[in-house]
Amino acid sequence: MGTLSDFVVAPKSAGNEVLKLGSGATSHFPGFQSNKWSSFELSALYSLLANNAETLDGWDDKIEEFEEGAIPQSDEDGPWVYMFPEAFTQVLSGAEEDLWQQAANKWVSIEEFEFTSQEQTHVKQFAEDLRGLAHQAIESDQAIFLWISL
Repeated sequence: MGTLSDFVVAPKSAGNEVLKLGSGATSHFPGFQSNKWSSFELSALYSLLANNAETLDGWDDKIEEFEEGAIPQSDEDGPWVYMFPEAFTQVLSGAEEDLWQQAANKWVSIEEFEFTSQEQTHVKQFAEDLRGLAHQAIESDQAIFLWISL
């Protein structure tokens, strides 16, 4: 069984609503469903973009930033909702094309993720979709939320 992940753009105060809607959040807010993603993988992309695609320095700090955006809930077994760090949304939306391509290429090559060459194409498309959500969030002064269920 894999990780189920939904990504939506919603008002910054909508975390509890996203949690209650569960995997149905994408029918109420703009977004998409994509399996396999958690704050761990996303924090690596955040770290690469924040470091001009040169290094993963600060990856642990980026994971902590995601954890700070967790929406409190009573069941420790999930599902979980995280509001993307605002700085991540900004760097996703504002990265120049060269930086974006370098970061995406390095991200799909991180050994811990073990993406096959076939998966790498899908991962790059996912990153582009996520970048589109970041543009929407910035333009509407909202946030990106990640809903995760195991």
